[in-house]
Amino acid sequence: MTALIALLPCAAVLVTVLGLRLSGVAAAAAAALTAFVIWIVGVFTPPTIVLLGHALHDAVVLEFLVAAIILPGILFVEASSRGGAPQAIGAVLQALDLKAPKAAIFIVTGVGITLESLTGMGVSLLVTVPLLINLVDRRNAIGLALIGMSLMPWGALSVSALVGAELANLQLAQLATMVWRTSGPVAFVLPMLCLAFVPKSTARDLAFAAFAGLLLTGAIGLASHWIGIEVAGVAGGLAVIAMSLLFANRKNGLG
Repeated sequence: MTALIALLPCAAVLVTVLGLRLSGVAAAAAAALTAFVIWIVGVFTPPTIVLLGHALHDAVVLEFLVAAIILPGILFVEASSRGGAPQAIGAVLQALDLKAPKAAIFIVTGVGITLESLTGMGVSLLVTVPLLINLVDRRNAIGLALIGMSLMPWGALSVSALVGAELANLQLAQLATMVWRTSGPVAFVLPMLCLAFVPKSTARDLAFAAFAGLLLTGAIGLASHWIGIEVAGVAGGLAVIAMSLLFANRKNGLG
């Protein structure tokens, strides 16, 4: 019950955004108000000014940590966009002439996971959504883009995973194995999940997705063990991109 109460601020965000259709600022205010009510009621400990000060201190530290991760990512995407990177990716997709299911897998589990692992906090949506809208309708494009953010904790969240391992006196090699065993099956399913948002997928597309899932899982597992979980998502995404390029090269004779 205590754990459920702790999740009430998160529930307030969901209700405010999805139910009431209000802005992100309103959702943040609702979450903060919910947390304040939980504190003032004394659900966990009796309310004191000292504890409130500690909470504010922790919140400031958290904001700086998030900013340190997300701001460079946004700057990276903005610089890439001004340099024509999204248009270049679109041109590559046209040259590869991949069918919609395979192109969706390329964008979501290749480009999307690579960018999300480099930047985190949903920054990859700024690149993947415009590309996906050219393939499917808006609703399916949003669903596909969200799949690209489902591979955790590789990417920005790997920082918190490393901090948690340090606090728990957990060896990084052991952490990498545990993470791979937990999130590896999710990585395997993601390319196949993409097909649910793309109409007219065939058995060949399913085979392509299954192979992409195996490659993604294997690449992140190897990178987690030999390099580190903070870059494993990049390795997995690049592996899917390379596979898509090789497939297109064989099918279409592209060099």
